[in-house]
Amino acid sequence: KILESTERRLLRSSAKKEQYTEAIEQYEKLGFAHRLSQEEENELKGKEQYYIPAHPVFREESESTPVRVVFNASSEDKNGNSLNDMLLPGPPIQPDLGQVLLRFRWYPIALTGDLKKMFCQTRIVEDHRRFQLYLWRNCDQDKKPDVYSMDTLMFGVNSSPFQAGSSVHKHADNPKMIEKFPRLTKEIKVDTYVDDHHNGRETEKETIQLYHELKEFFRAGGWTIAKFATNSKDVLQHIPVEERIGTLTLDFDKEEFGETRALGLLWNTDGDELSCKL
Repeated sequence: KILESTERRLLRSSAKKEQYTEAIEQYEKLGFAHRLSQEEENELKGKEQYYIPAHPVFREESESTPVRVVFNASSEDKNGNSLNDMLLPGPPIQPDLGQVLLRFRWYPIALTGDLKKMFCQTRIVEDHRRFQLYLWRNCDQDKKPDVYSMDTLMFGVNSSPFQAGSSVHKHADNPKMIEKFPRLTKEIKVDTYVDDHHNGRETEKETIQLYHELKEFFRAGGWTIAKFATNSKDVLQHIPVEERIGTLTLDFDKEEFGETRALGLLWNTDGDELSCKL
């Protein structure tokens, strides 16, 4: 019924239907989800499973993400149970926000980065994917819906934030990572807040090395860190444009080179000033 309601809504606007279709089908194209074969569907028969309804949220003011797919893992099944009812959210593992901010500004040269699609880059074990099923048929109401499995952590599942964060921590505890990045593996746990890493070094040379270490560390764990920001123009020149946060450009004809956000505050990288709006 939820699928049919979503379809009726989308069929009223071809533009919105196209936007949502592209968004939900991106999960399969990027390898985050897959459509179940008939054999896989047969294997699920008789096993516990859970279907998560999805619906669109349109944000016309957003240029980068005009539509977002929302999965409702709190939706109750015919027995009155939901996936979120059955899962514990896990203990808090995020570091204290104030302490992260203080450490971030301890160094004269600061560097921040964002883990790209952190949840979608964190896979779950194969046997648990049957609890993250969803239906889609491209609004063709004459067709039986296809069954899809989300193979990575899913937004809307209350344990996902803990699982994503603890996966990063476990990677930082890997003996090979500790041997290769003895300083960084300690910093990862205390200077990564949700999917944002805030760090810095005493010199620009050290900060450029930090940039390369962050890339290599997260790549080894299957994640991609990007949207870098820094208060140093020299460091910024060593970061490819496509890996910088969108508001940071380096224009040699101008003195200023951008403003971004850090830990919820406005960060003027040119003047190296933090501020907030009241």
